[in-house]
Amino acid sequence: MKPKKMKQLSIHDYLGLGYQAKVWFLEFEVGDFGASITNLLELPQEIYETRKKTFFLAFLNSFLQRCEISFILRKPNLVDSKFDQIELALLGYWEKRHYAIPLWIIKDLLLGFEVIPNEQFEILDSEPLTWSQGKIEPKNQKDLCLGDSNLVILNDEFFQDQKIYFKLEGSTINVSRYFNELEFFDRIARAKIPEIDELDDL
Repeated sequence: MKPKKMKQLSIHDYLGLGYQAKVWFLEFEVGDFGASITNLLELPQEIYETRKKTFFLAFLNSFLQRCEISFILRKPNLVDSKFDQIELALLGYWEKRHYAIPLWIIKDLLLGFEVIPNEQFEILDSEPLTWSQGKIEPKNQKDLCLGDSNLVILNDEFFQDQKIYFKLEGSTINVSRYFNELEFFDRIARAKIPEIDELDDL
């Protein structure tokens, strides 16, 4: 992503979050967040590794309750860069502190790899997101967050192996089965339907 282009467009326009919004998928692989989450939770890496999905889901459940999609200005780091960087990021909260998950774009997929604290970034433009359960039905009342019937408590079932996916459509974010959805629509697009195909041949 070019910083110059980001400065000219709002986050809303850049991602096409308006009417007939473009659909984006977010992919988080739990192993990528090991160093970030152990720092955040002040845990030894060995302990985190034994229950990494549990720790990561606890973080996401808090993070997604009040989240935004944003352009952030990453502050200079003596190790990585001498210059400020403009990045796309998902913003949220853990224990009342603001954090960002910087995102890379690959076609319609937004990939997150780390969590950074608010001292390391400045918000340039932001769009609040509504966390919705979408098609996911909670099994029982324990799966619902008190006071918000639209918030699903994430659990291990939402992982596809070591990855968890979300769908961003307009200003709504919810849990997704990313690969299943793509394969389903791909099969429909490639399917040969005899009645229609026969008419086309006439």
